[in-house]
Amino acid sequence: MVLIWKIWVNAGTPKKALKLCDAILQRMDAVVLEKMIEPYPKINGFMIMFSVRIESGTWNDAVVEAIDLGQRVGHGWLLGGFVYENANGWCNRPSVSGVVCMEWNLSKQSGGATILTDAYDHAVAG
Repeated sequence: MVLIWKIWVNAGTPKKALKLCDAILQRMDAVVLEKMIEPYPKINGFMIMFSVRIESGTWNDAVVEAIDLGQRVGHGWLLGGFVYENANGWCNRPSVSGVVCMEWNLSKQSGGATILTDAYDHAVAG
């Protein structure tokens, strides 16, 4: 299974934004499958989307693993979605300075180069 993340960062350049993303990933101790970055004018910064593989084999364990990864990088998570099909989390209390807020979505899809691209296309189409 794949966990898709979005993080919004206050950074003046893409290089600084990716450095903040790397700090998040280091705290997660996660390996990135895909990563995309785009300007986000509402905060004069950037939004970074990335995906990480969830190692748990069952859906219930994958949800717990997603929550665990979130707790490594932020506090006060708001959980949403239908827990049996589409779990997600939102946090505006990240533990990395410069990160404004974060979101994760748990996908039952496994691997493949189009997961993040499809999620991005869906978010842009809105």
